[in-house]
Amino acid sequence: MSKEPCLICGKPVEYEPEYCCPGIDCTCYGQPVNPCICSEECEGAVFDYIGLDFEDRLIKAGIEKYSEPGDEFEQRMKAAEDFMDSLR
Repeated sequence: MSKEPCLICGKPVEYEPEYCCPGIDCTCYGQPVNPCICSEECEGAVFDYIGLDFEDRLIKAGIEKYSEPGDEFEQRMKAAEDFMDSLR
């Protein structure tokens, strides 16, 4: 099992992909049948907003992008985005 980022928020997840076939037997083209997601909230965003890219699903669902604790740059960017949103 390896750590992979959640498709929606980017939080590291212990993830073991499952496949239905080697990719030539059906229309899955070898893609995992279980998406890498960290929570029910992110799972909802994956399936409720099909057709949107993952960044748009994150925004539409109101989920915050994961950042490592102590990641000063991400915290500053978030503060700047919040400030700009308050001006609109």
